[in-house]
Amino acid sequence: MCVLCGCAATYVTWWDSRYETKTYYLELVTPGTVRDWTFGFTLKIWIQAFGTWILLFTNMVPISLLVSLEIVKFS
Repeated sequence: MCVLCGCAATYVTWWDSRYETKTYYLELVTPGTVRDWTFGFTLKIWIQAFGTWILLFTNMVPISLLVSLEIVKFS
C-alpha cells in the first residue's frame, strides 16, 4: 500500500507542478500567479498527497480481506 501511495503521490505532485496554472477553476492558486517549486515546497506537496492517498486506500485492504475470507469460507 505504501508503494501504491508513493506512486500516486509522485504523480499528483508532478501533475500539480505542470498544470497548476491551467486549472485556475479549481482555485488552487489565484489566476496569474505561479508558485516557486523549490525542493522543500515539492516535498511538502508530496507528503500531503501521500497522506491523502493513505487515507483513501485504507478502505481497500479491509474490503479485500473480507472478500478473501468469504471465498475461503465458501470453498
